[in-house]
Amino acid sequence: MFKDDTEEIVFQTVRQTATTIEAEKPDLHDAVEAFARLFEAFETVEAALGPWDMSGLEMDMNQFVQGKSLLDMVALVDFSDRVASVGEIVFPVLVESFPTIADTVEIMKKSDFVTSESGLCKAMRNLLEGDEKGLEATAKELGVSSDVFGFVVSQLVAPVLRSQAKAMAEHFDLQGWTQGYCPICGSMPSISYLTGEGGKRWLHCSSCGHDWRFKRQQCAACGDDAAKGLEYFYLEDKLFERAYVCKACKKYLLTIDIRELTDK
Repeated sequence: MFKDDTEEIVFQTVRQTATTIEAEKPDLHDAVEAFARLFEAFETVEAALGPWDMSGLEMDMNQFVQGKSLLDMVALVDFSDRVASVGEIVFPVLVESFPTIADTVEIMKKSDFVTSESGLCKAMRNLLEGDEKGLEATAKELGVSSDVFGFVVSQLVAPVLRSQAKAMAEHFDLQGWTQGYCPICGSMPSISYLTGEGGKRWLHCSSCGHDWRFKRQQCAACGDDAAKGLEYFYLEDKLFERAYVCKACKKYLLTIDIRELTDK
């Protein structure tokens, strides 16, 4: 068993974070509350999914250190028998948090779609494999908007992917990864954070939630490692919130300097 060398950081719970944001920006209440419920549902699903059997899964370390992510080499553990239970937890929260998509959710909740081999599980796999045509075809068959359908499916996939990503991070040796995209699923980071002595930089995956170490002055998007490093911008009353900007590719990445925070 191998484990990523991520430092032990005690983050606030989803609810604590939501409360903090609402206290500072009460006008964001509706949006914060909607996603707080959803993220709490993800945590409930992950706890309910239980352990995954990683025995027999192998990776090619040479390909890995050259930039090939785990899910390009190793398939996700079959999750078809757990799709129904994921839906039982996530569907009600989606309806409560996003009332405008309730009709689509109700159509998708049909038992034959959730449990059939060509139903929800297939749609989830289409999303994971980037098969947009497959998703659009299924949405058309159901008579729902492909955009709304894709959003709902992505929220059902998220906790499954996050759960297996954690298991893979425990099972495989992920040291030696130098890319700006996720070593597990290949997605780009949604945010980064600085912590520890010297401000070690960690990237957080936008899809599976995995965190990995990355060079402090290198652009995660294009890999540019300029001598002068990345520029960053911030508000004077929020020094811990920054936007790092790459002059080469014009991309930016939001960053939290945890060293500047008293509440982690």
